[in-house]
Amino acid sequence: MRELVKFTMNRARACVENSATGHYRFRVGNFRREQSFPKEAVKNVRTPRSIGPILRFTATMPFALFSLFVPAGAAAEGAPSWTDVPGVVRPVAQIYPMPNDNAIGDPKAPVRIDEYGDFQCHYCRQFALDVEPQIVDRYVATGKVYLVFHSMGNFLSDFSKTPDTESQDAAMAAYAAGEQNRFWDYHDVLYANQKPADTGYLTRAQLRLFAQAVGLDMKRFDTSLDSGKYARRVEDDRTQGELKGITGIPVFFINSQEIIGAKPFSDFQKAIDDALAANR
Repeated sequence: MRELVKFTMNRARACVENSATGHYRFRVGNFRREQSFPKEAVKNVRTPRSIGPILRFTATMPFALFSLFVPAGAAAEGAPSWTDVPGVVRPVAQIYPMPNDNAIGDPKAPVRIDEYGDFQCHYCRQFALDVEPQIVDRYVATGKVYLVFHSMGNFLSDFSKTPDTESQDAAMAAYAAGEQNRFWDYHDVLYANQKPADTGYLTRAQLRLFAQAVGLDMKRFDTSLDSGKYARRVEDDRTQGELKGITGIPVFFINSQEIIGAKPFSDFQKAIDDALAANR
């Protein structure tokens, strides 16, 4: 377990990365004064600007995809368009059933999964690469699950020492791609090319390269991104997540059941099967 601490006058806020549970959480504790702690302790602090007294660093809504794995360079019927761009890693080609902006699958499906996440979160990436394709193939593509992805705003970036906005910028770019119904393709590119959080990688120029690789209408994409059109939506995502008690990411709501962290597929399978049984 790794703990990063930020000190204020009377309190210390700690962002805790728990590799055992596969998520981040936020903790607040009371301390006497900043001077009583060694400088090394605050070296790599990540603290949010405004999150209530105690936040459980968990987020992102269900992420729906019908996945069809195709060897690199091979074409698949209905596969997303792709333009090779130097420096951009091409994700595994996938086909999505009934994509609609940040959702996928049948809206009338008996089970709904809402995922709350952050495109800079490596546990969210782990879920996206290892578990989500299995959920999509077994449940979304068969009409049993409706998947929706929600950003957690500037969640991870708020824990950096500088006023970074890479988390929210990536989410805004993904929603701008969703305007062209390419949210999931852009989502895949963001995770396939993920770097350590808040290292200055997700610049506007880099987000544009991802859009070019996905094959977006660049004029529409630039207009949406530059206007800040989705800034409010990204903030609303986070507010919604916090109202649900989310203080860590990733977090999933399978109908009424909550799963915290990048758990194995078997955990999701049980939760989904239980929800399906309850709807019979």
